Amino acid sequence: MFSYEQLEKYNETDVEIYRYVINNMDRVGYMSIRELAHELHVSTSTILRFCLKNGFEGYRDFKRALKSEQQQLTTYEPKSDVSELAHFFAKTNSSAYERKLMPALTYLRRATLVIFVGIGSSGSFARYAARCFTNAGKVAFGLEDSNYPVNTFEIHDTVVFALSESGETPELIVLVQHFQQRRCAV
Repeated sequence: MFSYEQLEKYNETDVEIYRYVINNMDRVGYMSIRELAHELHVSTSTILRFCLKNGFEGYRDFKRALKSEQQQLTTYEPKSDVSELAHFFAKTNSSAYERKLMPALTYLRRATLVIFVGIGSSGSFARYAARCFTNAGKVAFGLEDSNYPVNTFEIHDTVVFALSESGETPELIVLVQHFQQRRCAV
């Protein structure tokens, strides 16, 4: 309803009107121009200029668009993949899942270094995960370069997390094999 280009051109009064409208959509849709102007302590001309500035023919056109926008927001149905997410959380909230995680947690507790590896967008996740682990007090490293010389790491008690969307990235597979050859927990 409000484009970024329009928002950039707003003055202070326009921003105040915009904030009020967004925060009170359900009320504004039923207010007269005088009621809205009174509520915002501005003139009806100011409200009308705001409507025209946003591409509406007048206040009535603005209210119609506002009601339509509000109806779309309230009738939005969540995507079907939400059920998949709920299923995932239900599965992970079980003792069987915890038992599967225990060996990994044992390795992590003993680890002196945690290395997250990934390529592309998985590399960004690797960097972020390493940062989170470092913030939690664990020495961690995020590696995005598949050609990084693995032999430069002190490998004793090192855990490697390989992140991949497909699990089939050849460069990542070779990198993981190098870590496995050095007897890292992967």
